Amino acid sequence: MTGFNVPQGAVVLTANASSNTGAAIAATISNVSGTVGKTIYLAGFSYQSTSATAATVVQATVTYFNAAGAVTIGSFDYPVGAVAPGTMQAPMVINLDPPMFSPLPQNGIASGAGPNIGAINISVSAPGSGATATALNVWGYSL
Repeated sequence: MTGFNVPQGAVVLTANASSNTGAAIAATISNVSGTVGKTIYLAGFSYQSTSATAATVVQATVTYFNAAGAVTIGSFDYPVGAVAPGTMQAPMVINLDPPMFSPLPQNGIASGAGPNIGAINISVSAPGSGATATALNVWGYSL
């Protein structure tokens, strides 16, 4: 997480995920401690993987959760080059200014997909054959 602007009174949220198989990964930010009525903001994310055997495009999808499940609010495609198998790619760091936000405030009730209504999830597709590790870090805040 690089420096990002956090409004006064906001609670900073972070989440991460990793895989030692090069699989697709996802992380969810939400604030469950007394945050009914608070909105979740996604301020950025970073993604890194080991190299696949061929260049590919990974897709990062941002969703929020409503009573029925996940709703997509943004999708981004990023090319990932191929270098020697097992070699770490340079980390991809995406800062969102202004941040993306859930149109539903948190209400303390689980959605049809599991996380609380109003939570934000980001998932990134697998980097391709030959990749052996992936990592995702997500940051934002509730206000």
